[in-house]
Amino acid sequence: MTRDESDDGDAHEPAIAEPDAGAPRPELWAVPDEFAEGAARWFNRVAKSWSVELHPMLGKIGHEKATDLPSEEDLAVADLGLSTSLFRPIHVQVATTVDLDEVLTFDVPATLARLFEMADDWGGQLMRGMLSHISDVSDQYGQTVDASGREFGEVLIESLERLEIGFDENDDPVMPTLVLHPDLLVKLQEKSLTPEQEHRMVEILERKREEHRASQRRPDLP
Repeated sequence: MTRDESDDGDAHEPAIAEPDAGAPRPELWAVPDEFAEGAARWFNRVAKSWSVELHPMLGKIGHEKATDLPSEEDLAVADLGLSTSLFRPIHVQVATTVDLDEVLTFDVPATLARLFEMADDWGGQLMRGMLSHISDVSDQYGQTVDASGREFGEVLIESLERLEIGFDENDDPVMPTLVLHPDLLVKLQEKSLTPEQEHRMVEILERKREEHRASQRRPDLP
């Protein structure tokens, strides 16, 4: 029957209830919410872990919770000289498509291969964003060294002179990490510092060590 009959005998279209947009959607019986949430957490952990394996520099960088970072409003205090244009997020976006057949057939190798590609993509984007940010900071604070047409040993010595070098509990220098393109690394491995350049580097490190010792001997100011 396509029509309902009222008490007075007139026929009318049956009322159609509108869906409640705020009502929770029914769970798919095969994938409870807790399973989906657990899978998402596992997916994120594995992707981040593989990103560090594929891009080791990520493992050398500390992490802070977003809630612990200063807000843009807190940084916008130009009258106190605390504002900076260098505080900015790094946009990372990884798109992927899940093949339903892989899910239904539990094709684990295909899923792991896709996850591997996502981890590499995510880590690569993050590294490029971070290196670009470091470059901008170096430019603004005069820490950029022009290597155009110069011998690598001289560039390395000038960089070491400008850098702030830390020292561990044994008074050994904590040297910075050098990030190079693989092709450039191969070329540099074929070269070596001259004895004079090595002597200059030793002198720089010894001077910085003495400066570090002097800073440790100074009493803390109130």
